[in-house]
Amino acid sequence: MSAPVTPPGLEQRLTAALHARADLVTPDDLTTLLVPAAPRRRSRRTAVLAGLAAAAVVAGAVVAVPLLDDGRPERGPAPAGPTPSPSPDTVDGQAVDRLRVDVDGDGTPDDVRLVGADLEVALASGTTATWPVGAGARLLPWADVGTSRPGLVVLPAPGAEEGGAVVTWRDGTLTPIDAQGLLADRPGRVVWVDETRALHSGEYDAGVPDDERVLVQATSYHQVRGELLGTPVGEQCWDRLAEATPVACEQLPAMDADPSLMFPVVEDRYPVGEPHGQLSGDFEKVVLRRAGDEFELSYTWDGVESTAPVRTVVAPELLGSAIASSLDAPAVVVGYESGDSTRMQVYAPTSEGFRALDVADGRFLGDGFLAGSGGQYLHQRTWTSQRSGLWSAQQVSADEPDRYLVTRWTVDDTTLVPDDQGEACLDFSRNRRLPDATCGAS
Repeated sequence: MSAPVTPPGLEQRLTAALHARADLVTPDDLTTLLVPAAPRRRSRRTAVLAGLAAAAVVAGAVVAVPLLDDGRPERGPAPAGPTPSPSPDTVDGQAVDRLRVDVDGDGTPDDVRLVGADLEVALASGTTATWPVGAGARLLPWADVGTSRPGLVVLPAPGAEEGGAVVTWRDGTLTPIDAQGLLADRPGRVVWVDETRALHSGEYDAGVPDDERVLVQATSYHQVRGELLGTPVGEQCWDRLAEATPVACEQLPAMDADPSLMFPVVEDRYPVGEPHGQLSGDFEKVVLRRAGDEFELSYTWDGVESTAPVRTVVAPELLGSAIASSLDAPAVVVGYESGDSTRMQVYAPTSEGFRALDVADGRFLGDGFLAGSGGQYLHQRTWTSQRSGLWSAQQVSADEPDRYLVTRWTVDDTTLVPDDQGEACLDFSRNRRLPDATCGAS
């Protein structure tokens, strides 16, 4: 059986390619990082469609462990784990104290800094120009925004909706470029200048804890007739403990081998009768509903509705993230309580119509405890990721409670196929990977 992949049509339909830019000049920027407090309030989710298009294989593995005779995971002791250590401050920006860059184009670097509530440019010629930006503003590295001179980017004070500016030198003076609300500081939003001097903004899930990586839906900006116009450039990744700004996901060190940083979603659940939060429009809609004494899943894609029975005697719930399927449409996950565990079932459009998918090897999919050898109870955790993947992790041994075998699940038409990778030392209280040497340490 060939390995399932995300269909090219879905990728072309839902994401834009990243645009390369050339670095025009390399000034001697003074880059003292500032670390403002990071907001923890929750924002809206990133669009499911963009996430589906970028679903990527990240590390993981699980092996089958025998279930109890009735096939139901039995309740066991609560999973032990290391005591979480305090998280370091997150890096939340790339603000600089000052810049030296040729602002006016005379070939000589000029001094740029913030003074009080103004942006001040001291030209090499001896002239000083200012522009109001508001108290507490933050100066970023200069950007190439498509003007003949560098774009000077100033963010407002943390938490401020007003203030800041993007200005450039034109006709002998500092001239603003209409940023159209780009600079407002809100939870789940970041503005930065990348290594090619391109100006970006990005949206991410502010509900994800500050010490975890987040997936950022990025937009690049270019000046046209005095206004900054945005072009979506797809997904980037942000390790807020290590990186001042989001970067291309493949640039993050060891991302493909680090199952602790697989972008765990702050999970939403939608009960019977409530549409899925990301799929609730007229043409793309998913909702669980009653069908007589039973339940069914209504799935509308491109305006065409399909249904499938949900066979459970207890009220099921839709989980908050969709995952990539074999066709040009997402798969969705339904969860329901089974004893002291939560079972999960994936539904997707297939070559046989919309239906529940089979699970390869008869494995248990969900959260709970599995009965292992020697009377041990092994904890299993299943989750969806910001990158639209479905994952499971299962304890290797109750004697080493933080060592897990991890699996990434992929959809191959009518079947969920496990992609087993290897072991990892995980702390699920923080959704982080631990150093292998600490596994089993008390």
